[in-house]
Amino acid sequence: LSHWTYTTIFDKLEDICSTSGVQIEQVNPTYTSQRCSRCGWVRKSNRKGKQFKCKACSFEYDADLNAAKNIALEGLPAISKSQRLLRANRKGFYWREVVQECIVSET
Repeated sequence: LSHWTYTTIFDKLEDICSTSGVQIEQVNPTYTSQRCSRCGWVRKSNRKGKQFKCKACSFEYDADLNAAKNIALEGLPAISKSQRLLRANRKGFYWREVVQECIVSET
């Protein structure tokens, strides 16, 4: 994989998901490492190396995990609330916990 471009990896993943009936959505990662996953405040100074501390709400978290959570939250609106509430746990968490943790718009 180290010699593949991001586009090649995404295209192959998209093909696999398509044949498996799995929905995939590409999310723009811009500012995800500077945006607070709790309150949404974006500021460059929120991130200092591996540490994230929001200047608005004082939320502290690992910077990479905060960015990953923001990316995940960007993709969640593609799944309806009813689908999230009814899905069985396959990866170690229940959709109900995600819904309680954040407000996600219906699509």
